[in-house]
Amino acid sequence: MSGASQWQDLSGNTYGRLTVISFSHKKARKSYFNCECECGNKIVTRGDMLKSGNTKSCGCYHLDQITKGTEQDRFWAHVDKSGECWEWQASKSPSGYGQFAAIVGGRLRNMRAHRLAYIWSGNDLQDDDLLCHTCDNPSCVNPDHLFVGTHQDNMADKVAKERQAKGEDIAVSILTEAQVHEIRRRFASGESGPTIADDFGVTKQCVYSIAKRKTWRHI
Repeated sequence: MSGASQWQDLSGNTYGRLTVISFSHKKARKSYFNCECECGNKIVTRGDMLKSGNTKSCGCYHLDQITKGTEQDRFWAHVDKSGECWEWQASKSPSGYGQFAAIVGGRLRNMRAHRLAYIWSGNDLQDDDLLCHTCDNPSCVNPDHLFVGTHQDNMADKVAKERQAKGEDIAVSILTEAQVHEIRRRFASGESGPTIADDFGVTKQCVYSIAKRKTWRHI
């Protein structure tokens, strides 16, 4: 009964550009609602994301912000090219990787800055490709310091640079419950497995296993 009393029907409320039409469904104890955007698009989104202000539109708000200047102009304005490493100066992940919202493949995505720099420098990069740094600097977006490799390449690079985790420092063992929850949240929001894996220093298989609750099933 306590869970039922806490549930709130948001139908009729407006959050940013979104008006809640009706309740949709529940998933993982989260309530989802059918919403209509001012632009006419309809989406289904979580109620807590609406109330917190994290979801304000169907995506058109972010697109409007982006179109105020070209994506690449805005991107490179955040880069310091004064040294050999081109340092990302804007938003970063806890691991130091730059973050930037851009339209890729026809949709808005939150991307790692070094991956965008590599793509926008004329290089081909697939979602499943692991992009490594020769400089061992996660904030660097200099395309000359980036190379596409396998997980084995990345692990060999760690060993060569004495960054290989040992004992209790193995990536699987140092993930906290908070990080596991964050991995699941970001995967559910549409971020790719390789991008999340890059951030937490684990393999994409580890991310998929956590997201699909094959591992860390107790939380």
